[in-house]
Amino acid sequence: MFRKILRTRAAKAVSIIEIFALVITLTYGLAPRTAAAQPESVKELRIAAVGIENLTGRDLMKEAHGIDMLLAEVTDVPNIELVPQEEVKTALKDTEPNPDVAISVGEAVGADAVLVGFVSDLKFEGTEQAEVEVGLSLYSVADGNLLSEAMVVGHATRLGFSGEPEQLAELAIRDGLRTASGFLFENLTHFGVVTMVKGNEVFTNMAERDNIRVGAEIAVFRGVEQIANVEVKDVSLAHSSGTIITQKKGISIKTGDKV
Repeated sequence: MFRKILRTRAAKAVSIIEIFALVITLTYGLAPRTAAAQPESVKELRIAAVGIENLTGRDLMKEAHGIDMLLAEVTDVPNIELVPQEEVKTALKDTEPNPDVAISVGEAVGADAVLVGFVSDLKFEGTEQAEVEVGLSLYSVADGNLLSEAMVVGHATRLGFSGEPEQLAELAIRDGLRTASGFLFENLTHFGVVTMVKGNEVFTNMAERDNIRVGAEIAVFRGVEQIANVEVKDVSLAHSSGTIITQKKGISIKTGDKV
């Protein structure tokens, strides 16, 4: 008898559960589905390509200080907005580009960051080969901090070349810019870098676009070894800064350390 009562109660319980499940299905399962929330769009970094400082001693890049060369290599970089060339040229006037001038130009055109380069140490081998040192730097307009940089050697080889040496040199410059711009933006978007250290304050290129927030704690690495922890105190569109919480004995954070 006792077992029969238990079986009856169990059957009723199962029935109740089945009815409840049916109600839930009718009430919610058949209701129109709302679209899933889309992730926030990544903020674009507004960049002014200010030009290339010519330190070779040769008459190179006579047109617009090489701005056209820079734009040709960075036009397809994702998540950036390029300031139109004419706006940059108007603000630059006839001034030779360098980091200080670049930041002033960036302020004038409302850029978040400025891209400026240099070329130096130009060498020729015969009449068919040239190589040149090419450097690119990306600076925050707000505070002048270095966000990312790259330095490479560009090469050009043209068998049977019969043009002017300057033409061969510009081919080497374009080759260097292509490589340097790739490194520059890879450094900017794939990992964080310490860009400056002032006493106990550390600046990095990790920013709002990387979901860095005030109060966050970030680790600092040299190679694969963690050397310090930094608490974020300030975050902007292009950089973040914070104070050192802990640091490995005998090692100091320096520019280029990874975060």
